[in-house]
Order: sequence, then C-alpha cells, then structure tokens
Amino acid sequence: MTGASSPIITHRTDVDTTNIFHHCPTTDDYGMQTTIFASDVIRPAINQKFGFSEERPLRLALVYQDSPYGKGVQEAVMRTIESENLPVIVVADETFRMGETDFRTVLTSVKAAKPDVIYPAAFLNEQIPMVTQARRDVGLNAIFLAVECNDDPDYYSGIGKFGEYSIIETRFSPYTVPKGEVQDSIEKFITDFDTMWSGFPGMMGASTYEGVYIAAKAVEDAGTLDKAKVRDALDALEMPEIIEYMKGGNIAFTPDFREAQFRLYMEQLRWNETENGLRPVIVWPDDLAQDDFVLPDWFSPGES
Repeated sequence: MTGASSPIITHRTDVDTTNIFHHCPTTDDYGMQTTIFASDVIRPAINQKFGFSEERPLRLALVYQDSPYGKGVQEAVMRTIESENLPVIVVADETFRMGETDFRTVLTSVKAAKPDVIYPAAFLNEQIPMVTQARRDVGLNAIFLAVECNDDPDYYSGIGKFGEYSIIETRFSPYTVPKGEVQDSIEKFITDFDTMWSGFPGMMGASTYEGVYIAAKAVEDAGTLDKAKVRDALDALEMPEIIEYMKGGNIAFTPDFREAQFRLYMEQLRWNETENGLRPVIVWPDDLAQDDFVLPDWFSPGES
C-alpha cells in the first residue's frame, strides 16, 4: 500500500490485515513529528522574540477535515502532546466538510481563540482557500502548518504570497532536495519523470515507484511467486532507500503493523523574487536543514 495515510489500513481488527504492508507515512507519524517541531522550534522562537517566559506554552489550533485522515491528524496531535509532555495548549478544535471552500466562519472562531500556530489537516484544494481567507479576509496572523499532500507545484502557485513563512511537513518536494545518500537519485527521478510525463511526480508517484521495486525485491528474496513466501519476504525485507529518505537508511516494515518508517522534514515557504513565487527551505531536522526557521514581522502571538 503506497498511498492513503490512515493507520487504520493495518491497525484495524475486524478483518485480517497481515498481508498488507504500508509504504506511506501515517497520520500517527507525521502528526507526531509536526507537533514536536512546533513545540521544539516554533514555540521557543516566539517566546524569545516577544520576551515571553521560556515556559510559555505554544497555543495551537486544529482545523481538520471530517474524514479518517483529518481525525487521524487530530488524534495524533493530542496523543503526542500527552505522551511527550509537550508545552502545547490546543486552543481550538474545529472540523470542516471534505471539499469545503469557504472557511471564514470557522477561521473567525479560531481567531477568537488566539492561536500562535494553526494546523489544518486539509487537501490542497482546501488548504489554499483556508490560508488565503485567513490572511486576507480574517486577519489571522498566525503560522500555518500543512500536511505533505500539499507539497505540490499547484499549491505554491495557488497560495502565492499568502503562504509565505508557512510550514509544510514533507518527504518529497518539487523544489528542493535534502542532501544525503539518495540526493542524486531523487533529482534524476524528478527530471526523468518530467521528461516523460511533463509534470512533477508528487509524493504518491515517488512511493508508488518505490513500491514496484519493493515488490520485486520481495519476490526475488522469496525465490518464488508463492503468496505466503512473498509475504514472509516482505516481513523480513531490508533494502536500501531509493528516492525517499528512510529512518536508518533502509526500507523495512515494523513488526507490529508493517509500516515503513520515513525521515520527514519541515520546509518553510519563502518568496523567491527570481522565481516570482514561493519556494521551500528545509528548516528541520538540523542535519537536513538549509536555514533556520524565521518568524515573519507580521506574526502576532496569541497571548502572552
């Protein structure tokens, strides 16, 4: 399974899922890492810039799609705050209908809660109008986060300057490649895909491409097409990362729910005058970072 991020795919107990191997970050994974980033990086930046106490908690607003995807992100955030004992207060917890395009009512409610950071669990066609309306119409001068499905050329062009200084959690970007073992492979894949298909492959294209090689490696290791033996080979699989960075540098599946473990990173969007558009800069984790996280001049903290 190389798409869909709900952990229910392998966690459900009403059917047998032991033959399903999940090669895609889950809401559990990226919800956790995004929340930790907001706590460890954005929170101290706010407290330092505005002279707040180091203990001041981050004020976080959740705005999530009424779907397993949206609810999965919300649950991951709440669980991470509790399990990691993070200094984060959730000041708003709002849902919206999948496909919604007018967010001004819910954003007005969120603004009244005085958040520092807003974490939407939204698709590209929802995140663009949400952030645009927040900054243009509601005057919500908070830092917006975005899930990896928004790291697409259409998002950058659609959101324009309203998205400047926002954050995208990602694993595969159209405009930047983190330095490392597979940097050359990523750049070649993006170039070759564009040559053949005249477009960007996107994160789904990347993980699906890898999925073909994972399946082939499992068959090779099993030495047969027998389903049970191929399944066992997937269970024991360990192969070098291909075009996405993996934890430990290898593709493997966890023993409990058979989930691949990706190395996720956070990008901050900055306006690039040469390109006349937004471009991402990796700001976390430190070993992949291209620059430091920056609080924009227009940012207003929720409360002292």
